[in-house]
Amino acid sequence: MITIIFNTILTNIILISYGIIFVKYFCKEKLSENNLHEVSLFGIIFLSFIVLLLNFFFSINKIIGTGIFVIGLFILLNEFIKNNSIKKEIIKIISISSLISFILIVYSNVYRPDAGLYHLPFISIINENKIIIGS
Repeated sequence: MITIIFNTILTNIILISYGIIFVKYFCKEKLSENNLHEVSLFGIIFLSFIVLLLNFFFSINKIIGTGIFVIGLFILLNEFIKNNSIKKEIIKIISISSLISFILIVYSNVYRPDAGLYHLPFISIINENKIIIGS
């Protein structure tokens, strides 16, 4: 139970931090309370493209994945230090989305024991090798 809570909070923190990068540096918009609710959606898209591009050159292993997460944590910490006006709103968004995710995960009664085995060969190819065109 504690690991589910910790993982949902960490995931939401990472998605919001990469959304902040996208909004501030690529869209050239200032962060405000009005556009914070869509930042995590931009973070999902931006992080997906980053990982896809990295996977063409490197295999995404634990070191690269941890590096991506640590960079996201430092970005959010830096944003907290620089911009105190949106700190409460970010914490509110992280806590609400983590609570909703936690409730959905805990109360899901769908158990598919063979889903991991079905996707295991493709996931192991992606994790162990860089992307091979045509695989």
